[in-house]
Amino acid sequence: SVLGDFGSHFLDYLGIKDKTPATEWSDSRFRDNFHRIKDDWKFWLTMPILTPPSEIDFDYDYYITARPIPSWVTKVWLNKNGYLDRPVHTVGHDVSKVEAMESLGITLMLDDGLHNFDDLNESGITCFLFTRPHNESRPTEMRCDTMAEFGDRVRHFDTVNSTII
Repeated sequence: SVLGDFGSHFLDYLGIKDKTPATEWSDSRFRDNFHRIKDDWKFWLTMPILTPPSEIDFDYDYYITARPIPSWVTKVWLNKNGYLDRPVHTVGHDVSKVEAMESLGITLMLDDGLHNFDDLNESGITCFLFTRPHNESRPTEMRCDTMAEFGDRVRHFDTVNSTII
């Protein structure tokens, strides 16, 4: 997630002693324990903010997420943390976001998942990669280290629909 601090929260919430940031999503701590939080709404609702709403200085139209929970749970988290009230579209865990984004006419995206970054760009949707420990090893000109950097890039696009989650 580019808005919530999933990685640190996951390790803390489950009491996993090794707090070293994961350098890839296939990290065994996540792979072997994801089932423990998959349907745990409390986990998703108590996730700390990674990018505060005050750091987002551009408008956007949607939230697209692959979280394995109903959209309304994500919506509650977004509202409680002060993000813009926008529709939430949940594609589900390990599902490509391409089809949902194409159906909504979204042409610009910020994501931290390498599989989403690759899928979206290959499908013709411009996706920037939000820097997180699990994707830092991937060299790309399409990387954004901060939300402000993404905002600067957004202002260079003539786009009707964009999304940030």
